[in-house]
Amino acid sequence: MKVREGDIVTAARVDAKYLSHPLVQQGRRIKVVSPAEGYVTAYSRNNQPFLKTTSGSTFQPGQRRSSNSLPDQGSLPLQHGMSQASNEALAMYSAINGQSTAQAQVARVLKMISSTASQGFINTEEKAELKARLIQGESVQVIENTLQQKIQHAQHQQASAPLASFTAERMAQDDEYLEALRQDRLKAEQRKKAEAERQLELEKQQIEKERAERLASEYKKRIGVLRARFANETHLSSPDCKRVRIVMPSGKKVQRQFHASDTVQDLHDFVEVWFFDNQETVKDFELVTSFPRVVLDQYRQTLEQQGFGPSTILYVHDLMA
Repeated sequence: MKVREGDIVTAARVDAKYLSHPLVQQGRRIKVVSPAEGYVTAYSRNNQPFLKTTSGSTFQPGQRRSSNSLPDQGSLPLQHGMSQASNEALAMYSAINGQSTAQAQVARVLKMISSTASQGFINTEEKAELKARLIQGESVQVIENTLQQKIQHAQHQQASAPLASFTAERMAQDDEYLEALRQDRLKAEQRKKAEAERQLELEKQQIEKERAERLASEYKKRIGVLRARFANETHLSSPDCKRVRIVMPSGKKVQRQFHASDTVQDLHDFVEVWFFDNQETVKDFELVTSFPRVVLDQYRQTLEQQGFGPSTILYVHDLMA
């Protein structure tokens, strides 16, 4: 291959014969492009062939460093996933710089670790751990595989983060929607229950009202029958006439004449009719004689049997007062 000044070739084709090229011996430069680094420049110094990298390091072919330390990262091919040509360039470059291929690979992986950490694919602890494992002699391939796995895992998390966020937000919205539905259903059930209770109460009130009206009607009819019984008062000329003066709870005095054959129940019925006609609210009462005080509770006994004289005073005692 004929090389001219300014020619650009791959680093895999840089070897000793190019360094001894007349253009190099004359001090002229040949640009050599490395797919892993960028370019290096071949030139001569004091009639000795050299390679100069983009980092500025210069080495003679076959020269080895006196130090066993790793080579400068700037003077090495540092890209991950190198092609066959790049691997050949790495071997050639390592030989030129006096470094072994293994040392160059270690340096490359160290740079990969730093680059991966700077991109956020691994944290500080993981970075320190991987460097320690590499320096302690663990296989470069194992470290590279570990880096690849961590990068893929981080990329997967980054890719799935928006979906996870969207899913969480959607789940939260669904939960809110379901809770709103539950609250609406609960309110509807409460309204339905309240309406059922209201209807039941109305029905009870209606039943009570109808019952009260029926009782009032029956009571009114009963009072009408009783009133008819007391329409004709016994005359004083009757030999068995008993004059009874009744003192009501309100203090009013009512006087009426009864037959000696009338019963205590007849006296109760008369007072009950008087309460109804005079709109008195006394419902439960008893009749009591003045002296001696006797409660008339033998409703079937006649006035004669109770010992009524021609004139008797009775008091109405309201049992609810």
